[in-house]
Amino acid sequence: MNGKITRAAVLLLGKPEATVQLHPVQPQISWVLYSKEKIEKDYQHFYPPYIIAVDEVFAKIRNLKYRYLKEGTLFPDEVDQYDQQNIKEALSNCIAHKDYNLGSRVSVAENEDGYISFTNPGSFLPGSIQEVIDSEEPPSFYRNTLLVTTMESFNMIDSIGSGIKRMFRVQRERFFPMPDYDFSGNKVKVTLTGKVLDMDYTRVLARNPRLSLNQIILLESTETEASFGGRNKAAEGKRSY
Repeated sequence: MNGKITRAAVLLLGKPEATVQLHPVQPQISWVLYSKEKIEKDYQHFYPPYIIAVDEVFAKIRNLKYRYLKEGTLFPDEVDQYDQQNIKEALSNCIAHKDYNLGSRVSVAENEDGYISFTNPGSFLPGSIQEVIDSEEPPSFYRNTLLVTTMESFNMIDSIGSGIKRMFRVQRERFFPMPDYDFSGNKVKVTLTGKVLDMDYTRVLARNPRLSLNQIILLESTETEASFGGRNKAAEGKRSY
């Protein structure tokens, strides 16, 4: 652009050594695998070109099969713990909407107990998840406009702002908890749960297939800490709905 290589080009297509052009920003994605006891078991760092790094990070994530019995049948359903598109959507959103002026890395924290979190530095520009779910229009502005539009042209992210809604719908179809968002500390952190946490909640979803996302979020927010023991953010009132 104007005879110069853009930052978006370096991030998506540049070799790792080309990132010196982004100084003092040091683009990096860090994947860490934790045991059920939250002990680090493995890790790896990834660098541009991000158009390749997204698939490299995805390949590191253990996407095991999860089996559970639906009401009224003796035969278990078998699904991947995490929807593949949800993983790539969450990771690509971190790259597209990160505040690169803050200099922090994108973090992918995988827990063997059936959780995976994606964190990027910077505020959540729409303000709340509720606004995203209620909106029928794509976002009116982006933090990194050229980067976002380029990723859209590469089909790395959706072009109409529907990716987050899809993540919620997929979790609902699996009868898994909704994506959990935390906006504290000037960061955006989304946690995907790859298992059933509360059978009563799951039965309500199974028996009421026409529940709206807003109704499901309201239902989930009324669950007790005991029902969602692994999701302490909900218990601490940090859910940003």
